[in-house]
Amino acid sequence: GELSLKRKVVRRRTANTKVQGQNKGKQQQLAVTATSSAAEIERHRLLAVARVMNNKKRQESKKKQEEEEKRKSKFGDIDLEQMRQLASQRALEAQREAKARREKEEKAREERRASKAREREREQEEKDRKRAEIYAINGVMREAFNNRFRQFAGNMLASGEGKHAIISDELEGDLEGVRQSEIGRDLKFRGVGAV
Repeated sequence: GELSLKRKVVRRRTANTKVQGQNKGKQQQLAVTATSSAAEIERHRLLAVARVMNNKKRQESKKKQEEEEKRKSKFGDIDLEQMRQLASQRALEAQREAKARREKEEKAREERRASKAREREREQEEKDRKRAEIYAINGVMREAFNNRFRQFAGNMLASGEGKHAIISDELEGDLEGVRQSEIGRDLKFRGVGAV
């Protein structure tokens, strides 16, 4: 009894160990199979994506070819040489128009320059005229002042009130020299030069 019971236990343990070993092998095999099946699934997925992309490319290429053919058929009956001539004519016209526009702008610029030059010249003439008027008025006023002074001095001498008011030729010469030096200084100051 006891021996047979021990044998049964040993047999069961051995059987369990064999079953466990077989189970481990099956698990490893399942794991390898699962890994290889996951890789296989990924490979099939990548192949499917590649097929979809190739199909899209083919469809886009076909669509482009159809559009190109439509465009060509639309302009197929047009003479290319005639189109080239028309393009060259239009280019020449554009060049002529650009040249005319540049000439017109240059002419307008020249007119503006001439107008400004005339305006500056007119302003300078006006300044010169005013300066000449001022010099003429100054000369007339000096002459009037000198005449009145001579008259006053002559009256003073005649009445005898002006003991020190003696006008001689020498004094009149001094007055004339002062007047000439004032005119010269005034002209030099204005940049005209001595008279």
